[in-house]
Amino acid sequence: MESCVKLQPFVVDAKVRIDRKKLGEKLSKFGYTSLDAEMIFAEVTVRVGNETVKATLRWDEDLRYPIMEVVDEKNL
Repeated sequence: MESCVKLQPFVVDAKVRIDRKKLGEKLSKFGYTSLDAEMIFAEVTVRVGNETVKATLRWDEDLRYPIMEVVDEKNL
């Protein structure tokens, strides 16, 4: 997943973590499952011109909803 994100224009770094515990909880009787937002934490850093922005995608358990937010920005 990280390598696919890193192929996108302007992306300078990406990190993806999959919650293996949640993944295991949703396995079918055949040992398969699909990823959903509860299982993924992602961080991406993008640079356009002199601007660099780091953003995350994380699951908010209280809201039961994925939250995307800018966590850092820099003008180089």
